[in-house]
Amino acid sequence: MPGDSFTVAAVVVAYRPDLESLRQLVDALTPQVAHTILVVNGPLEPEAEASLPGLHPSHTTRLGNARNVGLAAAQNQGIEVARQQGVDAVVFFDQDSLPPIGAVAALAHAWRERDAEGDSPGAVGVAYQGAGSRHWPGFVSIRWWGFGRRPCRSDADIVEADFLISSGSLIPLCVLDDVGGMDEALFIDHVDTEWCLRAAAKGYRFFGVCGVRMTHALGEHSQRIWFGRWRQVSSHHPVRYYYMFRNSVLLYRRRYVRLDWKLGDMLRSLQMLVFFGLFASRRREVLAMMFRGWRDGLRNRGGAFEG
Repeated sequence: MPGDSFTVAAVVVAYRPDLESLRQLVDALTPQVAHTILVVNGPLEPEAEASLPGLHPSHTTRLGNARNVGLAAAQNQGIEVARQQGVDAVVFFDQDSLPPIGAVAALAHAWRERDAEGDSPGAVGVAYQGAGSRHWPGFVSIRWWGFGRRPCRSDADIVEADFLISSGSLIPLCVLDDVGGMDEALFIDHVDTEWCLRAAAKGYRFFGVCGVRMTHALGEHSQRIWFGRWRQVSSHHPVRYYYMFRNSVLLYRRRYVRLDWKLGDMLRSLQMLVFFGLFASRRREVLAMMFRGWRDGLRNRGGAFEG
């Protein structure tokens, strides 16, 4: 288990980043962590390439991939560098996240508190809201009929969740050593879900820290719509639906994945098929990607999408 110092490295994965948002994130992390590991997926424009070395060079290790190797592989690269640096834990952030002051210390304290209570914490994560939204959705619970939310009733609450999104999640290296790293075959979507379900199968639990709230962009666009009830719906590039549907099918094939998650995700996928098939601005492309994802999932095909 981590010692009293509990040193943390931040792993930030960037793909075609907005430089100002990335700078704000690195500026926010620099006083909070022992080191920041920035993994850049794919080539950058010349202006971005020239700007990145100025992001706290003494505090930031930059790794560059000539092509987009996927979120999971990039996170694993960051984990390996963190391990070489001898830190106790990593905390993941996407390029479009912005944690508040004191976020990492609060996450580390929450993990150690749960560990001292014998709760077998695998990871702890922040509360988040979509950029531009006033809605704090709470933390995910898995139900037989879909996915629900466990709300924060006060900032002092630490809420148990069935899984956490990766951005804003702190995971000790001792847990990663036991569970293993991120599944690179999934490339992007469901990477965090799969890891949490795999860790849960080994007895680990997950906790959301209500007092740490972070903005986080979930998709390219987000809107509040009525579809049986009011919902905050995020939309993506059509290729993302390929990964969502393919990776869902890949997880349905795995024995350690909970049956209630499989059934709940099947219902969610059906709702996405109906909703985006009717209302997406590029619905023909979206539907084509969904069905192609299903097909490749049934064929047990992982990795990057091959257009």
